[in-house]
Amino acid sequence: EPAQAPAERFPDDREQAVAGRRTVLVVEDEPGFARILYDLAHDLGYRCLVGLTAGEGLELATNAGPDAILLDIRLPDGSGLSVLQQLKDNPATRHIPVH
Repeated sequence: EPAQAPAERFPDDREQAVAGRRTVLVVEDEPGFARILYDLAHDLGYRCLVGLTAGEGLELATNAGPDAILLDIRLPDGSGLSVLQQLKDNPATRHIPVH
């Protein structure tokens, strides 16, 4: 059975002002694990954005300009490796460290 795209987005820090805080983008389709990474980012003083799909992750990477990206390899709408390639092919995102 194919994975379904999430009906709503993860409640992250999108609405909070950047105000000098470094931002990490988590691209992870498992909300429980995304929450662990989100909490860890906060513990380390980072603002955290969460994309639950490859498409949402690419959109956030392009529009939010995070300082770093934590990227899952298996996503419901595509491969994390494909996302990585698209990030590295885009001059606006190629400089962002991806783990």
